[in-house]
Amino acid sequence: MLDHGTLTQEDIDIQVYGSELPNLGPNFHSPQSLLAAADYYEAYNAVMVAGAQPLTAYHAYHLPPDPEGHALECAMDNAFAEIQQQVPSDDPPSQGQSAELDDEIPDVDFELDDNADLLDAINHQEVSEDVPDLSFNTGISFEDLSTLPVYLLVVYMMTTWLHLQWHLPCAACNAVLGILSCLILALCPSLSPPFVTLPSAMKVLGLNLQVYELPCCPSCCEVYPPVGLLHTQDKCTPCNMSLFLPDQTKHGLLHSKKVPCMKYPYLSLSEQIQSILTIPGVEDSLDEWHT
Repeated sequence: MLDHGTLTQEDIDIQVYGSELPNLGPNFHSPQSLLAAADYYEAYNAVMVAGAQPLTAYHAYHLPPDPEGHALECAMDNAFAEIQQQVPSDDPPSQGQSAELDDEIPDVDFELDDNADLLDAINHQEVSEDVPDLSFNTGISFEDLSTLPVYLLVVYMMTTWLHLQWHLPCAACNAVLGILSCLILALCPSLSPPFVTLPSAMKVLGLNLQVYELPCCPSCCEVYPPVGLLHTQDKCTPCNMSLFLPDQTKHGLLHSKKVPCMKYPYLSLSEQIQSILTIPGVEDSLDEWHT
C-alpha cells in the first residue's frame, strides 16, 4: 500500500488526538474497509501467483467497495425494489372512473388545428431542443393552478424555468423530472409523482401558448409574415436588407430552417385575454369595475 500510494508515510505518522482509532488515510474510513482491502489484495496476489489472472493496473489500484457504503447502497436498492413492487390490488376502474381519470390527466398526445394559417406554415420546421419552441401549440385549455399540490407546482416551475430561461435541453429536463419523481416516491409513496416529460409539465402550467416568431427587419423593425407563407419575404422592402441569417454556418453546414436576424414574438389578443382571465380574482375585479 505504501508502494502504490494508497497509504503514505505521513498518514501513518499523523497523531490522532481524542480518537481511539489510528489515522487510516483518505481512502479508509473504518477498520473494516482496511481489512477488506487487505483480504482483497491477499486473494488477488494468490490468484496472480497461480497464473490464473495477469496483473493489470485496474485490479492493482482498484480498491474494493467500502462495507458501510456498500450496505447503504444495497439498502437503497432494496427500498426502490419494494416501492416498484407495491402494485395496487384493487379492482380495475370502471368505464366511468376511467373517463374521470382521463379528464384529470393532461392530454399531451394532442392534434394540431388544421385551420390555423400561421401554425400550418411553420409546423414543418425542425426545432432545436436547446432553443424553446415559441410556436408550439396544443390547443390549450387553461387549468386552475390552485388545485395543484404545491410540491408539483414547484417541480414544474423549476423545470420549465430551466428550459425557457437557460435553454436546458428537453432530454435533460425529462431527466430532472424523472429523478424528482423517484425521490418523491422514495420519500413518500403516498404522494402523486409528477409528470416525467417537459411538454406535460408545460401543459399543466399553461405555458404552451400559441406564440409565433415573426421575422423583423434589423434596421427599420418592420415585421413580416413567418417562414412558409405565400407572402414570406427574404428582404425588407424599404431597406432592402436580409431578414434571415445566411443559409450556411461558419463551418459550411446548411441550416435546417431559416433563422430570422431579429425575431418578433407575436401572441394573439384572444389568447392573451384568455390567459389573463385564468388568474384568480381577475374576473371579480372586472365585474366590480363594470358595476
